[in-house]
Amino acid sequence: MNMSKKVLLKSTAISLCFTIFLSLFMINSISAATLFSDDFENGNANNWTATMGTWSVVQDGGSYVYYQSSTNEGRTSAGNQSWTNYSIQADVKVDNFNGTNRAYVAGRYADGNNFYAASLFNSSGGTLEIRKKVGGSSTTLASKAYALAAGTWYTVKLEMIDSTLSMYVNGVLQLTTTDTSLTAGAVGLDAYKTVTKYDNVIVSDTTTPTPTPTAAPTAVPTATPTPTPTLLGKQVLENNDGWGAFTTGTTGGSSADAEHTYTVTNRNQFVAALGSGSTTPKIINVQGTIDFNVDDNNNPLGFSDYKDSAYDFNTYLATYDPSVWGTSNLPSGSQEDARKRSETNQANRVVVAIPSNTTIVGIGTTAKILGGNLYLKSGVDNIIIRNIEFQDAYDYFPQWDPTDGSTGNWNSMFDNITIKGTTHVWIDHCTFDDGARPDSLNGTYYGREYQHHDGTMDISNAADLITVSYNYYHDHDKLGLVGSSDSATADIGHLRVTYHHNYYQNVVQRAPRVRFGQVHIYNNYYEGSTSGTYAYSYSWGVGKSSKIYAQNNYISVPGISASNIAGVFGGTTLNDSGTVLNGSSVNVASSAGLSISVGWTPTLHGTIDATSDIPTLVPANAGAGKVQYF
Repeated sequence: MNMSKKVLLKSTAISLCFTIFLSLFMINSISAATLFSDDFENGNANNWTATMGTWSVVQDGGSYVYYQSSTNEGRTSAGNQSWTNYSIQADVKVDNFNGTNRAYVAGRYADGNNFYAASLFNSSGGTLEIRKKVGGSSTTLASKAYALAAGTWYTVKLEMIDSTLSMYVNGVLQLTTTDTSLTAGAVGLDAYKTVTKYDNVIVSDTTTPTPTPTAAPTAVPTATPTPTPTLLGKQVLENNDGWGAFTTGTTGGSSADAEHTYTVTNRNQFVAALGSGSTTPKIINVQGTIDFNVDDNNNPLGFSDYKDSAYDFNTYLATYDPSVWGTSNLPSGSQEDARKRSETNQANRVVVAIPSNTTIVGIGTTAKILGGNLYLKSGVDNIIIRNIEFQDAYDYFPQWDPTDGSTGNWNSMFDNITIKGTTHVWIDHCTFDDGARPDSLNGTYYGREYQHHDGTMDISNAADLITVSYNYYHDHDKLGLVGSSDSATADIGHLRVTYHHNYYQNVVQRAPRVRFGQVHIYNNYYEGSTSGTYAYSYSWGVGKSSKIYAQNNYISVPGISASNIAGVFGGTTLNDSGTVLNGSSVNVASSAGLSISVGWTPTLHGTIDATSDIPTLVPANAGAGKVQYF
């Protein structure tokens, strides 16, 4: 969108209309309805009892999944035999159907001979089924044709309410039937002669929460008509607004009904609003500051709460001192294992997975997520995140890596937003910073800064079709990756990302650092210094097979030359035009000795503003608290 169209309303009008809208809108109360969930990110399946097949927890696309690798039948179960009315949902990917066989998500599971199941059946091009097995005898209760493909993730849900059984796939109701054979039981996963992966298992009570109505609004007189207000969460990415608009576009949870529209003020409410991974469209309005380093009673958690009993920092330092351990191998052994367990303890609180068809927006100008890491994983699609300040994703347990660079580095685990394999994402009008705990306060060990912060937003694992716009990044070192490894060749053809009208102030590097992707970078403003805590290193990282197309960007960093703008890490191409450095036009590609033949030309964008306007235009409008409400 042209910037002139984005700055139409004075703050008084915005505040008035937004206040009126909130008084009209139904805000759903948060109620915990999850009976059981398992995303296997702890690396084990201790909650499950496998009775047949070969089951293990493995990595798939950067996430842990529950894997049945035998071509014989595999059965596993979890939960409580007293459960009656509930739903079980799981992500299911059949790697090998091994002929006309099935993958089940089962409920009211008494044992391997008595259960209901939602079935993916590899017959006649694909068939969905609701089946029952009673006394060892199987019956198909309902079925329909549905195209299925091996190697594709499907979100499958079986809902059981009294005698009514319903099957959903990817959030859409597909089959309904009735049966009275089974009334209660646990949950099961059954790969009938198929090699199958399961993830994100969620068991929910089927009791429907009751929305809490607000009081009738007080009339507010106005001298002139006001525009019809649209809640920020109802807004979608405009057509042609970057790669996120490609194919189906990015709409997030904009179609959510009142029952799935929430206002949250703490971590518990935020997690509950996500619906335990449900792909039903939802809007989550963040009000005020939400600290993720808290327990279920909202009491603060810190180093001592997460620390494994075997971990001792001084012992860790003595064990992995380069003069003792050397510089060729990553740390291993009891202290590194204890550090990892400590870090995992923290991850279990601060890393929160975001399901498909979700919009997360801040209310007003003060919405903040503190210490949190929103995790957008493989298989997730259609996410919008706007108008939130993300601050201080602080890892209490950094790892020493003597092989990172010539002198080693301390590395941390948590980003503010991690995008691994997700498609159709819009990150807009957010602010990212380290808050009150910059890494410069941490001192050094082994001669390297003890770094508690990782990236603000990393994009990897074949993530695709993403627009990043009007964000404010400041006072941070490693900003963001597009592509995490030179060896990740599965990223080829993916990692298509647009960055526009973002403000980078006192950012050291990776704005962004790209491998493989077609990345459009336009109308961004970079402001910094070659000295101080966040001394400028470079902006655009030209990595392996990267295809950056940069237009009309402004860099204000006194003392650097055009070649400093690009950090070259194995890449050979960069197409840039309209770049201005400290008031003078420059060409970064030629200065860095790079070819301009990136092999593509962006077409998905709005009006590209004149570079001369960027130093005024972007700081005035980028970041949280500066977004239109309609």
